[in-house]
Amino acid sequence: MPFCAHLFSEPQIELYANYCKKEKYSYVHIDATGGVLKRISGQGQTLLYAMVFKDGTDSINTIPLAHAFLSNHTVPSITYFLGNLAHEITDLKKKLIRPSFFVIDFSAALMNSILQAFNQESINTHLNRCWNVLNRSYNTVQLRELSFIHLCCAHVIKAIARSLNAARIDKKIRRGILHIFMLILCGNNLNQLYDILGLVINIFGDPDEQNAKEKFEKLLSLELDIDEESVTLLSDHKKTLKEAKKENDKLKVVDEYFRSSTAIIHQSPFNIEAIRRYPHLKTLINNKFKYDTNVNPLFSPLLIRIFYRWWAYLPLWTGVLWNFEERYSNNLEINASVIYNPIRYSNAVIESYFRTFKSSILKHKVGTQPQKIIEELHRSIQVQLKALQYKVT
Repeated sequence: MPFCAHLFSEPQIELYANYCKKEKYSYVHIDATGGVLKRISGQGQTLLYAMVFKDGTDSINTIPLAHAFLSNHTVPSITYFLGNLAHEITDLKKKLIRPSFFVIDFSAALMNSILQAFNQESINTHLNRCWNVLNRSYNTVQLRELSFIHLCCAHVIKAIARSLNAARIDKKIRRGILHIFMLILCGNNLNQLYDILGLVINIFGDPDEQNAKEKFEKLLSLELDIDEESVTLLSDHKKTLKEAKKENDKLKVVDEYFRSSTAIIHQSPFNIEAIRRYPHLKTLINNKFKYDTNVNPLFSPLLIRIFYRWWAYLPLWTGVLWNFEERYSNNLEINASVIYNPIRYSNAVIESYFRTFKSSILKHKVGTQPQKIIEELHRSIQVQLKALQYKVT
């Protein structure tokens, strides 16, 4: 029997419910970390899962909604934890309170578990719902009925970098491709993103394109339309590719997931639309097709297939769903004069939470007994709840 412990309380749920009610767009960050629990005989590695939300700017405002110790990291195990939490939220609040977004890394098990426990959706239906949202198929109430998945931008970029490293593409081209992916990641206008994809298909997918290098340089001249901090984080292509090499084993699970989810990729409405707009894409994704002539020095169907795989999940890692109510509700008039600035979301909040937990609470001890960690977690949460109650920072 796999070891598990689900940890949450009514005060935590109340704070979470108040946060979701107060914020027009609410975010719950979910991740797992290892190296804290003593190895349990006969069990796999036990990880500490945490769900946190940020209700303010101070560090004390990073509030844990729930924790779990799980030695089984499959969809059924994680779904059981999240379903248990969802049941308790429903029981306490008389309805299931959902955040606007769940922010996660690209963990297939976590993504599917969230969708099952909170939305009763599969990834296919989630992507189709995202497509319907962007096409203004829902009113304000319907838009708020379910949560959306958003993938940590830092993890996405590293996973893309890992894919490019594995493809053994020329280093200079690799950095340029990474820049294009960053342009897409920071984009929040669907038609503009399809325009970028069209340029990519022309540059790397047209064997007769003789001006590919010039067009590539022109595309690379586009700057990231985001805040300075984000530009700094995302623009060091050399560093990102280097980090992706170091984390190769961790990141390759994303490519493995892509290989196992070919049907999802082909069925994604975002790829169906891409092929409708650019019919030649259907040939490019066929790795058995052979081209008789090629005058394009940058021609690379392999690169196109990398874009195609990521494009299937477009709304999960770009900004197209930000401000979804104002932009896509079919019972609201669109205000064309309002500009929605691109933003990024990462899991830095929960990564910082784990660092603080390991240093301040566990004092960097590893291999601690489960009971001891549970006691420390409980004590820490009680202290935080008191501090929040009396507005102590």
